[in-house]
Order: sequence, then structure tokens, then C-alpha cells
Amino acid sequence: MIRTATIALAFLSALPLTARAAGRGELELTAIAYPQAALFEAQSDARAQAVLSTSWSGSYRVGTQWDGDFSVFGRANPEADTPVTADIREATVSYYGTALNTSIGILNEHWGVLEANNLVDIVNQRDLVEDVGGDAKLGQPGASVTWQGATKQVQIYLLPYLRERRLAEDEDRFWTAELPYADAQYERGRGVPAVAARATAYAKNVEVSVSHYWGYSREPRLAAELEAGVRPVRLVPNYDLIHQTGLELQLIKGDTIWKTEAFYRQGDNGDNFSIGAGLERKFEALLGTRVAVTPYFEVYYDNRNEDAPRTAFDHDVFVGARMAFNDIADTEVNLNILADWENDSALVELEAGRRLADDWNVAIEALAPINVDDDRTLATLRNDARLRLHITRYF
Repeated sequence: MIRTATIALAFLSALPLTARAAGRGELELTAIAYPQAALFEAQSDARAQAVLSTSWSGSYRVGTQWDGDFSVFGRANPEADTPVTADIREATVSYYGTALNTSIGILNEHWGVLEANNLVDIVNQRDLVEDVGGDAKLGQPGASVTWQGATKQVQIYLLPYLRERRLAEDEDRFWTAELPYADAQYERGRGVPAVAARATAYAKNVEVSVSHYWGYSREPRLAAELEAGVRPVRLVPNYDLIHQTGLELQLIKGDTIWKTEAFYRQGDNGDNFSIGAGLERKFEALLGTRVAVTPYFEVYYDNRNEDAPRTAFDHDVFVGARMAFNDIADTEVNLNILADWENDSALVELEAGRRLADDWNVAIEALAPINVDDDRTLATLRNDARLRLHITRYF
């Protein structure tokens, strides 16, 4: 993280004093309760935890052709393996020409259209300590060039080095593997740059993107380190060089959105294909009220072999619904269920939140792993049912 911060500060310090900036931040206190004791001896045995986190993001503009974006994050949790952590999620300087736009710094890119998991989203590394679901991303040093047409867009990325995936270990809850981790290994050394390209075309109701990436996989392959050649004692995260070709397709028809993502990946560990497809439909004014409900349904399949990096989206169905009450407090409720049709395991998540005042928000979240003992990806989470209360102050 120090290397990333140094690069970002160098770019931000070069901004002219005449730059106009606007930003917004938040300070969040989270109370966490775990009904069950930790599964592993090294994990914190605190059944109640308090977490303080903050983030600040915004943009700045210099004249008519230069601008940028920034986003920083910090968290303190005495019960975590790293009690205090911070990251620069984004810090870019961008130049807008007649047809080409160029950005350089700490990138934060999003690819994909699906709700539960964006299969093709590969530019940024995931932070599974801050969010086991993979929504939290680490800032990625790099540069991008974008050509923007009326109905087309082409983006090219140069990413100078890989950031390792943050994985829960030691005192952390939500381990995704049964053993501690050794130092990461790279197929050709950490400094191998990655390149990526993505082309997008827009029509009236259709958006399609095709992408290709060459570089280190963002998903580490875990190999056992053996003691006396027999007993596994640690897991070594191995980052393999891959080619990944991706496809995204989204079709809007009335109040229904149809979505598909897929990729074909080639590497020394074998080739594999992954696809996800689904839809969501919005129903306004439910039963004559102001409530709007958006149910969604997605199916995932992945044919990777057992030695490849693990995924929870190999033969799974994702169903859920988002309920917006459209009241003055912006009350919203979300229910998500991810179910594996081969071993009958499931993850169930329920969230509800609303504003308390203009700058205050409260939310509650419950997460429950169900019947995951025989699921090689989720078995380590079987004691990690969790209830969280978030109180957020915006500034």
C-alpha cells in the first residue's frame, strides 16, 4: 500500500493551485455480533465487535480539459488481523482531448452488468478482508486511453504491476481457506505489467462490450506447502499469467433488463469458461402504494478444475429483490440468496436501511451461511453468521 500511496501523492501534488475540487466523505460506526464462536483457533474469539471506518471521495477540475477523481478509505477494528488499515482506492489525473481521453494514476474501473458477481471485472484487485463478497476493490496503479464515439467506446489499459488480493487470515473472521498463507509467488515475478482492452457499442436498448486482458490473474491459485513432504501447513497464493476474453451484454425492454457476462480464460493451469445470465424487472406502485419492488434472478456456471482458484459461482442460482419505499427517509430493503444446486449450500443476506436526517443514515444487515459444510468454497464460513448495525454520518 505504501508504493501505491507514493504514486498517488506524486500526481496529486502536481495539481495547479487553481484547481477547483469538490468532495464528500463519510464516517461510519459498525457494531457486529457473531452468534457462533470462531471456527479456527487463530481467529478472534470476540462475539461482539466495533468497527470505525471512513472514506472520502470527490473530483477536481482544472480549466476545461483537465480533471480527476480521488477516493480514500480507512478502517479501524481492534479484533482484525490488521487493526488499522487504509488504501487509496482512486487518484487520477485525466486529460480530455477532441476524441481521446487519457487518465493516469490510481485507477478504479468497473466492468460488468450482473448483480451478484461481475465475472469479467478484472482491472482492479479485490479486498476480501473489507468485503467477503468482493465488492471492495484496491486501487490499481496504471494508465488508460479512451476513444469515445457517438455510439462506441474503446478503452486501452496499461497496468504496471499486480496488487495481491487481500485475504482474511489469523484474527480475521471469514477465512476463505483452512490454513494460514505463505508469501505469494508469481509466475514471472511481480513486476510483469498487464495490458487490457475493452470495446463497447451502444444502441437504443442494447449495450455490448468485448474485452481482452493479458497479465496476472486477480484470483490466486492456492497450493499447499508441506511439512516433511506430507502434512500441509500453509497455503501459497500463486499468481499465474492468463489471457482472458470477456463478453458483456445488456438488453433493456420496458421495465425488464436482461443481462449476460462470460469469459474464456487461458493459462498454465488450464483453460476454463465461465458464464452468468439473468434478468431483473421493476414493479412500480406495488398494491397501489409508493413502494417499488425489483426482483432479480441469475444463473452462474464455471467449468474450472479443482486445482484452479476457487469460486462460489460455479453452479449457482442467485435470486433476490430490492424494495424501495420511496418515502422521505429513502427506506430500502434488499434480500439476496445465492444457492448452489450441486451441494444444496446457500448464503442468505438481508439488508435494510434509511436516512435518519439529511447527513445521517442507519442500516442493519444479516448474513447467514446455510448447509455449507460440504461446499469446498464456503465451508470455512460455516460459523460466520453475522449481524451488523451501521450508523453513518456524511460530511
